[in-house]
Amino acid sequence: MDTRWEACLLCPATLDLFSAFGYPKPNIKIKFHRYNLKQIINLLLSFAPWIAFLVLAGHSLLRLDIALIVAAVLVVVMAITGLHRGAVLWAGYLFFGAAILFVVVLKNMWFISHLGILANGTLFSSAFLGMMLGKPFTEDYARVETPKEIWETAEFVRACYTTKVYHPRRTDL
Repeated sequence: MDTRWEACLLCPATLDLFSAFGYPKPNIKIKFHRYNLKQIINLLLSFAPWIAFLVLAGHSLLRLDIALIVAAVLVVVMAITGLHRGAVLWAGYLFFGAAILFVVVLKNMWFISHLGILANGTLFSSAFLGMMLGKPFTEDYARVETPKEIWETAEFVRACYTTKVYHPRRTDL
């Protein structure tokens, strides 16, 4: 098997929806390679502050304060080390900075009671706004794994607007 690249993650189920609704499948020539452990860890690390916040936040204000501080520190450390890029980085700065102000410092109960929707809304808004501005958040991560000469191709740009959950047995796109 030759070495191949994948610009971003395309969902086979999404492509199957085209034919289910009577449309021909788009002619997207994105090639696949098997993910190695380093790539999977990097993907999980890109959302580490959000995952840490989810895991550490509990049913007390103390646990919530600790979770927010740990997540904010992770955002800064990951920005310095280069693990965070683009929209995900700025969404982390915005959300965790505001959350520390309103939860840890001001103890604002409205913000605390709506923290879940605010976190999800921040992530969604950053991804949506990035696509509307022509810079989807997946592009920053895809550029790390692909050669520079591919960055400007239509297939690369188009693929960065689509994401999928990786299925290890499905390679027949």
